[in-house]
Amino acid sequence: MKAYEETLSFLSTLNLKGIAGSLDEIVHDAEVRKTSYITFLNTLFTTEISYRVKRRVERNMVGAHFPIIKRISNFEFGRVKGIGKSEAVNLLDCAWIDNKENLLFFGPPGIGKTHLAISFGVAAVEKGYSVCFEKIANLIKLLKTAEIQRKSEYRIRKIMKSSLVVIDEIGYTPIERREANLFFN
Repeated sequence: MKAYEETLSFLSTLNLKGIAGSLDEIVHDAEVRKTSYITFLNTLFTTEISYRVKRRVERNMVGAHFPIIKRISNFEFGRVKGIGKSEAVNLLDCAWIDNKENLLFFGPPGIGKTHLAISFGVAAVEKGYSVCFEKIANLIKLLKTAEIQRKSEYRIRKIMKSSLVVIDEIGYTPIERREANLFFN
């Protein structure tokens, strides 16, 4: 039992939380299956990597500031013209981000522009891209206060470093000329 407790201590010291949380199950499974050492090690590393990827995605979903999580699978394509289900599914690979291409959604209120934008943002986070979602009104507010509020400055820097920035409600919220200059500069 000393070796087990010492192993848990090592895992804690090395910050291997995924392995630590699953160690009992992994050891039991290895004993039952009489797994080779290399297979046992592989299982440990696979468990840790899966844990870290899951935590990173969870952390990045929160950091993206999505107002709600939406997925393409819940989108009603019959309500919109211009994009079909197969086109949308093809865009989920996020190659357009690597190619530095933009996606723009235009149309009247209530047809699902925000739903689509969030869906592509969620897919991007799940593929490892950094994403920021902001409504234009909040983005303008951040730009106005960035020089005097550290929190605003931090968020602006995060937005600037993101692989994908989703800006919602452009054209719905009136902005002044000075605000437009802040946004476009």
